[in-house]
Amino acid sequence: MDLMKMLLLKSILFIISILLLPSPTSEIENIDEKLEDIIFVPTVNSINVSFEKLCKNCNYSIIISNNFLYKKEIFTTESFHKFDGLIPGTLYFFDVFAHESNQNISKQFNLIFATLPHIRMVTINSTRSSIYLNWSADCYDCIYQASISDELQNLKLFSTNWTEQLFDLLYPGKIYQVKVTAAVKNYTNDVVREIYATRPASINAWVSNSSTTNIAVQWNSTGDDCLYNFTMKTENGHISFVSNQTSFVLQNFTSGSIYPFTIIAFIHGFSFASTRNLILYTGLDIQKIKVQSNTTSIEFDWSYFSNTDYILTQIWLTDYYSYENSWFYNYTHYAYTANIYKTTFYNLTSGTLYAVLFRLWTKPKVFWRYHFYATSFEIKDISLNSTNTSIELAWATDCGNCSFNLSISSVSNHIGTIVTSSFFHRFQKLKPGTIYTINFSAYIFHYTEERRSLMYATIPLLLSNSLRLQRKCTGVNFSWKSAGYNSLYNFTISDRNEYEMSITIKEPNYFFKPPRDEKTYYFEIVAFVPGFSGNDSIEGRIYKYSCCYKETLDKYEWETTPAGESRSLPCIGNATEGNVLRFCEKVGWSEPSYENCTNVAIMEFDLRNLSDPTILEENINEFGEITEKISQQADLEVGDISATLNIVEKLADSIEQLPTDLASKLINSTSILVDANSAQTWREAKDETKVFGIADTISNVAFKSTHSNSTLAIKNDAIIMKSQTLQPEDTGIVIITDEAEVYFSSQRNANISSFNVAIVIFNYMEAILQDVNITSKVFSVKTSQQLSKIDPPLRFNMFIGDSIQLNDIVLCSFYNKTSGNFSQEGCSTLSIKDGFVACECDHLTNFAVLMSRTPNEKKTDSLHAKLLTFISIIGCSLSVICVVLTITAYIKFEKLDRTKSFIIVNISIVLLSATSLFTLSFFEIFSDTLCLIVGVILHYLYLALFSWLLCEGLFILLMITTVSRDSPIPKTIYFLLGWGIPIVFLVIAVAFDRLKSYGFNDICWITSQMYLLLSFILPIAMVVAINICIFFFLLLFIWRSFKNTKQTTSEKIWKCAKSCIILHPLFGFSWVIGLLYYATDSDTLEILFILTSSTQGIFLFVFHCLMDSKIKDGFFLFLKHHDYSFYQSSNSKTRRTSKGMKSGISSSENINKGIYSTDVVQLDSVHTAPEMCVNPIFTED
Repeated sequence: MDLMKMLLLKSILFIISILLLPSPTSEIENIDEKLEDIIFVPTVNSINVSFEKLCKNCNYSIIISNNFLYKKEIFTTESFHKFDGLIPGTLYFFDVFAHESNQNISKQFNLIFATLPHIRMVTINSTRSSIYLNWSADCYDCIYQASISDELQNLKLFSTNWTEQLFDLLYPGKIYQVKVTAAVKNYTNDVVREIYATRPASINAWVSNSSTTNIAVQWNSTGDDCLYNFTMKTENGHISFVSNQTSFVLQNFTSGSIYPFTIIAFIHGFSFASTRNLILYTGLDIQKIKVQSNTTSIEFDWSYFSNTDYILTQIWLTDYYSYENSWFYNYTHYAYTANIYKTTFYNLTSGTLYAVLFRLWTKPKVFWRYHFYATSFEIKDISLNSTNTSIELAWATDCGNCSFNLSISSVSNHIGTIVTSSFFHRFQKLKPGTIYTINFSAYIFHYTEERRSLMYATIPLLLSNSLRLQRKCTGVNFSWKSAGYNSLYNFTISDRNEYEMSITIKEPNYFFKPPRDEKTYYFEIVAFVPGFSGNDSIEGRIYKYSCCYKETLDKYEWETTPAGESRSLPCIGNATEGNVLRFCEKVGWSEPSYENCTNVAIMEFDLRNLSDPTILEENINEFGEITEKISQQADLEVGDISATLNIVEKLADSIEQLPTDLASKLINSTSILVDANSAQTWREAKDETKVFGIADTISNVAFKSTHSNSTLAIKNDAIIMKSQTLQPEDTGIVIITDEAEVYFSSQRNANISSFNVAIVIFNYMEAILQDVNITSKVFSVKTSQQLSKIDPPLRFNMFIGDSIQLNDIVLCSFYNKTSGNFSQEGCSTLSIKDGFVACECDHLTNFAVLMSRTPNEKKTDSLHAKLLTFISIIGCSLSVICVVLTITAYIKFEKLDRTKSFIIVNISIVLLSATSLFTLSFFEIFSDTLCLIVGVILHYLYLALFSWLLCEGLFILLMITTVSRDSPIPKTIYFLLGWGIPIVFLVIAVAFDRLKSYGFNDICWITSQMYLLLSFILPIAMVVAINICIFFFLLLFIWRSFKNTKQTTSEKIWKCAKSCIILHPLFGFSWVIGLLYYATDSDTLEILFILTSSTQGIFLFVFHCLMDSKIKDGFFLFLKHHDYSFYQSSNSKTRRTSKGMKSGISSSENINKGIYSTDVVQLDSVHTAPEMCVNPIFTED
């Protein structure tokens, strides 16, 4: 049972395996993949074929054939076979059949391959620019490819069926690589490579540079790969070498010799070459020709030519300039020299350069050589001159072609060298008084030469402003500075009567001991360089030589001092610093100056931070202690006066309102300057009038502490002072002492509000002012507001005791700061009773009662002022009337569209405004505030007046310099200049000043002198200066226009004078007098200025209205009730009619047209051009 099961199982498995096994297939089905690995190995006559076996039981049939009916078939079971006896370079077709015998299956495959080609022989030929190839080959189906290249790139490539190829346009003498390829499509090929070269180019050789012993040869390159074989026959044999260079230099040959040489150009490895045979020549040493020249001939000896290969056959000679112009074709001298070795050219010019041409002959060739020679010459008459810093040389010579080499040097250094062809030279920037060596040489090229060495010196220079005379009582030490290295000095001094002395010295100083004093000596210092001419000198004299001898004055011991010098000694005093100065004059000692003597405590007083009230109080207290100590010790010095006032003013100005106690301390500190012990100090100060400045300082300090309804009263040994604020309702201020009573009442002027008044009575002023005969106390009254006149007046009673004598006149006076003297103007003496004098004054200042011992005293001050006021009011009033008439006339009778009329009307308007306001200010009708405003307006109006006067000057200048009927500048520009510039200037001035410098000072005007100078005087001075320049240019133009006229000189002068009179109100010339008055303060100039300036409007009306023909005619027609428009039209017709008559007038007339019209020149009649230019004041068309 088990056996049966096992058999059954095996049977089932066998059946399943039979069903699952694949059916048998043919191996030949995969032949496509295996044939891809077929390998062909060709040779020239055979092809080996091998491939992987396709199947185990395959048989193969291979058929090979070509295009020549060749066919062959083989049968084999192997997978390789060799086909022999084939044709080289031929394509063959392969048919392969595979058979599997047990399956009876076959398959065919077609393949192509070729045998190898064979190139048997290549033939190459070349020229200088081409290479020709010819070859033979065993190849039937071949295509040939020929190429040529150098080492850099492939130049040419050709494909051909032929067995030859020409490569042209190649470089000569260059190696190329040639390649020939025979190919049967892409299957097989054969390559042949050859190296060949083009032939070298012809050799073109030349001698690039040769000398008498050297030969330099150069030739063009025959090819990049060429070498050169050089062979030369010399006296010592042959020279041969090979090089790749195209030039060479051979040295150490014989001069004037011939050398044959050969150059062979070849390429290494090739048989062809290029050959050049030449002859080389060494040059002749022309310098070896023996030349002997004199002033008129040149002899040549060339005997040495006999030893050379050259023969000198001819010589041509010409001068240098002919040589340059003719290039050897026009010779002035000629000589034939065959078989002769010496030639002389005669009748030549001295010092002339000649060009000589030599004709040299040798067997193969003729050569030309030229050189330059010169005849000899002579330098004569060398002259030298010198100044302080230069030396001039001049010389004469018969040399026409010479150059001159000049060098100059001193002992210390070489200055420089120059070469010139002129016969003069100046060495500049030399040192004065110095000896120089000048080397002089003359030559024509390098053939003829003359050398000289000269020495000369510059003139010494004495610096005259460097002379110093140091006087001593034993003599005078003279010292000076001199610019001179080699200078000596001759010092001469004499009195031109009995005494004379002269000495030569080396150093620039000398001490002279005069034999006698009190005598004038004349001296001369002469600086010179020994052996050379030229000197410099200083002359002078010592005026009556004298001394101030030793003396003792005020405890100071002054030593003996020469006249004209000063001495200084330390100030005496334990607490004093500085020096006392004293000058020795010719008549003796002057008074000592103690201004630099100051107490140390005051000098070293430190003004600390004044903005801090606490520190300010400490400063005032400290300074009060210092001044009190000085007063107690009676130790006031001259320098303390200005130092104290300066300190007090700074302390007071540092705070807006000063407390009463601090103000009292400052005033007490100031009062020490006028106490009982100060008289001697003021006498030492030599200017006692400065004492009045103390009253101003005390009053200013008092005003700082005095405010509404407050009073400050101070009484000490030196002063009695009272300061009070006055209200309009107050009665006034009174101060009464035993010797003085002062009454100042409230003012009646309704425009004056409250103000401060300070009265200071000085107890010892009469002792200080000893030079003035003062019989009473001196006091000062000052107000915080400026009052030009006091109403009611100031009253004061001064005690004078019984010192009055019978002939004495008692005067109540004030101190005039301007004149520096006491004056009685505005003060009057009321009565004298019980030793008191009653006085009354209508102004404020420093007052005193003077006693004059002169019976009659002239009182001209008051009359002078009244006269000036009268002239001003009358002149200004008349000017206002005339300016109004001028404006009316121009508006009525003139065309305002013309620039001339436009400018005159504007000048009239600003002059009317300024003069009217100026006149009103005389009558004191303005309040303080209004007066300030009036002052600013007046300032602007007068600046505008001068701005318009400047416009007028520019307008006239343009009209005489341009050919135009009217100004080329529009009226708008003039308007901006006339009214705009003053506004800008005034705004800048007011911004800096802040209206502090305007107020009442006789009129409402500028009160500060510095502000007046900067903001008014300087601008008008500039305008007047410009207008003066324009005016003189105008006069010059007028004067030149008289050139062709027959007028006499007096007539010309008279017409020019008329022009000056007519133009002066438009140019502002009256203000020239004002500027002179401002500079000199002359009373005469003051009167003249007021007369001319106040009548400026009158002159404007007279010269530019009454004398203007148009306005005058129009005014008369107006008076006759004629239609003015008719007058204008008829007048225009007249002008048109006369226009043709004036067509012949020259351009000078046109220049001057359109400015002004007067009776001086009438355009209604015909004038010549010069007469038209008499006055540039003409009528416009």
